[in-house]
Amino acid sequence: MLQIEQIIFKRKNPPNPPKKAREYHATKSALTLNEEKFVHAICAMTENESYFNATEAAKIAFPNTKYPGIYARELLAREKIKTAINLYRTKIMNEFDIAPKKILNEMASLAFSNQADFYNEDGTLKNVKDLPRGVAAALVGVKVNFSLNDMGKPVITQEIKLHDKRAALETLGKYHQMWSERFPDHMNEDKQHNDDKARVTRERLLKTLCGQIEDED
Repeated sequence: MLQIEQIIFKRKNPPNPPKKAREYHATKSALTLNEEKFVHAICAMTENESYFNATEAAKIAFPNTKYPGIYARELLAREKIKTAINLYRTKIMNEFDIAPKKILNEMASLAFSNQADFYNEDGTLKNVKDLPRGVAAALVGVKVNFSLNDMGKPVITQEIKLHDKRAALETLGKYHQMWSERFPDHMNEDKQHNDDKARVTRERLLKTLCGQIEDED
């Protein structure tokens, strides 16, 4: 009897959901069914592990629209849609324990990986199980090559493949705003100087051609 009373008590007094969860469900209830589909399509992962873009999401949520790209921009401008997308993504990150710090740590493991960390002092490859997690994270795989030497004896060599360091470094640099898509100031100055030289050259060439034409007339 005590167990039944405890169960009833728990059902009558459920714990308060987190603030973000309450906000998400409140926003979700304010959306229409099609708007909710649109939000889910943008936030959900596809089979190719990439997000649907807004136009594709609009086609899924509003299949009868003739101009999905235009309608997608209109949907993204709605405050309740923007709020729902942000809250939904936060909900997903909380469920999978995806914190910004964890993402940066993982990216740093790729960016600052060093092949020397994978080898022993005698040049042999370390066992993957013995590698620290941060070092192993940069490893794509190990390729084993079999060949025969001049004596006809088998020779086994191993080579490792790491994730793209340059891409990881670029991502970290952009996150910390170390550079932008535009050229640095000194490069802009050089580009402007070259453009000015090209413009002067074109003007001289046009004047020369015009003078030749007048002489022929």
